[in-house]
Amino acid sequence: MPQATCGPENITIEGTTEEVFEGVIFVKNWRRTNGCAATYSLSENVTTPLLSIPLNHITQCGLELRRNVSIASFDLI
Repeated sequence: MPQATCGPENITIEGTTEEVFEGVIFVKNWRRTNGCAATYSLSENVTTPLLSIPLNHITQCGLELRRNVSIASFDLI
């Protein structure tokens, strides 16, 4: 199962595969937007593909951070 991590600078989505990963990780409906997708080829020999988006660029990928004051956190929409 993919794992999402919110850090102070980036939001990162990382997966783990048994085989070398070939494909694209992207934000739904934003695959062709620069910075909203990561492409991997077999020659990269990756089994932990990831997509990392800087927080100051998330709106260009159609995402929004909203403060949730009831639990003192942020929601990614």
